[in-house]
Amino acid sequence: MTCIFTTVGAEPMHRSLIILLCSACLLVVYAPVSLPQETAERFQWPSFRGPLASGVADGQNPPTDWDPETGRNVLWSTPLPGLGHSSPVVWDERIYLTTAVSDDPNSIFRYGTDGRQDRRSDRARNEWFVYSIDRRNGEVVWARQLISGNPSVQRHPKNSYASATPTTDGEHVVVLVATGALYCYDFDGNLLWDLNLGPIDAGASYDNAYQWGAASSPIIWQDLVIVQVDQQVGSFIAAFDIGTGEEVWRTPRDLISSFSTPTIHIGTQRTELVTNGAGTMHGYDPASGEELWRMSGSSLNTTPTPVSDQGLIYVTSGYRTRPIFAIRAGATGDISLADDENSNADVAWSSPRDGPYMATPLVYRGYLYVVSANGVLTVFHAITGERVYKRRIGDTGGAYSASPIAADGRIYLTSEDGDIFVVKAGAEYELLATNRMGEVCLATPAISEGQIFIRTTGHLLAVTNSIAPEVALAEGFSSAPFPTELAADQVLPFDDFEDGDLLAHTGVRWQTFTNGVSGAALQLVDNGAAATTQAARLDGKLTLGAARGPLAQMYQPFDRGAVPINLENLGGIRFYTRGSSPFELTLRCGDGEVGKELDTSEEWQLIELSADELTPISGSPQVVDWRWGAGGWSGNGCIGLYFSRRGASNIGEFWFEVDEITFYGADAWELRDDSPR
Repeated sequence: MTCIFTTVGAEPMHRSLIILLCSACLLVVYAPVSLPQETAERFQWPSFRGPLASGVADGQNPPTDWDPETGRNVLWSTPLPGLGHSSPVVWDERIYLTTAVSDDPNSIFRYGTDGRQDRRSDRARNEWFVYSIDRRNGEVVWARQLISGNPSVQRHPKNSYASATPTTDGEHVVVLVATGALYCYDFDGNLLWDLNLGPIDAGASYDNAYQWGAASSPIIWQDLVIVQVDQQVGSFIAAFDIGTGEEVWRTPRDLISSFSTPTIHIGTQRTELVTNGAGTMHGYDPASGEELWRMSGSSLNTTPTPVSDQGLIYVTSGYRTRPIFAIRAGATGDISLADDENSNADVAWSSPRDGPYMATPLVYRGYLYVVSANGVLTVFHAITGERVYKRRIGDTGGAYSASPIAADGRIYLTSEDGDIFVVKAGAEYELLATNRMGEVCLATPAISEGQIFIRTTGHLLAVTNSIAPEVALAEGFSSAPFPTELAADQVLPFDDFEDGDLLAHTGVRWQTFTNGVSGAALQLVDNGAAATTQAARLDGKLTLGAARGPLAQMYQPFDRGAVPINLENLGGIRFYTRGSSPFELTLRCGDGEVGKELDTSEEWQLIELSADELTPISGSPQVVDWRWGAGGWSGNGCIGLYFSRRGASNIGEFWFEVDEITFYGADAWELRDDSPR
């Protein structure tokens, strides 16, 4: 294991920083995949619990089940230093998250449902970091040390010094650390501005001296960064210009500590900034900070973030008292319920019990899902408040801090033990899968474009569909595991499509991708080339409308679960094809692609492409000889083979078939049999 000391630029607080990045040992890749880049409008997860804290990612097709132990459906796993409960946020190809690294190797951390007072803390020097991670492979793009020193406010043994989730708008990355320092970076890791909001002295409601540490996350609304700073004395909510860091407004709050993140409700008449708080909930004008409404009745030590749907704003809490309130958007003034009321003109319904202590509730497809700290899932009709069912998750015990999320009819529920239960959405409880992460998990996962990003206490993992196990060859494999390096004398069968389910000799199934408006369907067909029984066929239709042009493709990630392969010794690629129109063969390696456009006919023909015929397609150095040109691409880090039809000049329907794909090393290419098989 090789560790590298790296000098980090863009020094916050004008410090010169050296950080330790174990870049050579940081990444465990289970199945290298090049995720498609071209979409009309990409789905982002920009802040805590995603868009508007909703936790909903319909249409993203994340996996239902996975297994970190075998690598099944695990794209990559990246070890994380230190301790942090902040959730990952995602924008395009980048993931952002924070951590705090203590000088104390035995720094206290306790999880579970034990509610006894525990005044132990980590008083050692800490270093705070923000990471930018490539979603495609889990590699660290950049890391910045935010600040270092002995914490001025201690944390609860269950809390971390990096519990606030970053937020991004696609240009800026905003981070709030427990010391009260607020930072804004650009996507390249350059510090744009920083502010000191003062120590955030958040603690127990019943003892001002019992410090628990901050947890509320910043949010971005339009061109404002909004932070909720609830503490024992001097609470406030404030907004800062995202471009300059200049304070735009600040509103005092006559409340003690809370740990909730504010949220934005965009209504038909106005937009409201909604906050939870110890004993009182508020609505503000996000442009000015002016109070719009307030309501008493929340519990003390509030943590859940407000959520909204269909004109109702749901505010919940669960310390000693456990209320749920469904507040109608557009309220004004004091809308508190009278002692004998469950509703009024501004409160559609309420419940005095079942509110969550830690987890933010989920509103999804007409139902409100509430997760208790001890793992009981209670489901309500979101509009009426009628209870639908109450069930212990997975029929087991356990503690829950992470918030539920949803996608495509499934609810994902993460226990502190690291078990992620997948439940069917709707009026009846149905457990679909149990996924054991093998590590403690208090952070809420993020979903985007077919992937779930899961932070445990030790790792960040990406899970997705169609990743074969790292071990256990699939039935019918006729070759050894795919090598990490192609030898000069090697003849490497890539796929003969005889397995019956599009599982290549790499151990990973072929996949399809379009730009979001085009279509593509991949299947096995009879009457393959060279006397084989089957071939792969892609039928599609290219359509205009995507920002980066029409695209439809079938692609195959390399390897069953180790690292990208080295094709420096590639001599050529040989395969059979037929089709209705030309298409491209490309290899994606490093930051670019090399390939060639191929003419086809409706009769099978043998294609033999030498390495010298492959030329840069996108992102690669424009050199004639891509293997040996000065500064040229070396053939390292190759992560996939692609067959693509693209471009505005190719609009319309198409099909092509491929069969008997073989890779040759340089020496084997020269000695190959030139006659068709």
